[in-house]
Amino acid sequence: MRNAVIGIGNLLRADDGVGIHVVRILREEMPGVDAVDLSTANIDLLDHIRSRDRVVIVDAITTGTEPGTIHRLEPGELVESDFAQSHGLNLPGILKLGEQLYPDEMPKKIVILAVEAQDVESFSSDLTEKVRTAVPKLIEMIKRELE
Repeated sequence: MRNAVIGIGNLLRADDGVGIHVVRILREEMPGVDAVDLSTANIDLLDHIRSRDRVVIVDAITTGTEPGTIHRLEPGELVESDFAQSHGLNLPGILKLGEQLYPDEMPKKIVILAVEAQDVESFSSDLTEKVRTAVPKLIEMIKRELE
């Protein structure tokens, strides 16, 4: 089974880097998992998810819920305005484009684990405390999704 975990975000914008932090942890804890760091997600995302069976995408989200809350979403549930846009095209738009361009090559299952960000504006490589505290639970959720 060809699975992947894709971390999206800007490592230098505080909580927007949560996907990158998670991918780095997964590479150590699960060396057999294809964990991809896509700091600046754009159309290149499609090259990393095409022809996969299952993909978990980790990104920051801003919906106004409690920072650190983990949202489990599937592509049809995405709201474009919720995703931080400091890294180019937004995730919902890229996935819709993939369905149009590569309908037979898109993964059978795509799950987005989006962590509610507290700060995506500060110039910092550190996660806020609430988001950092959510990371272990996020890692466990990823492992369950890939089983």
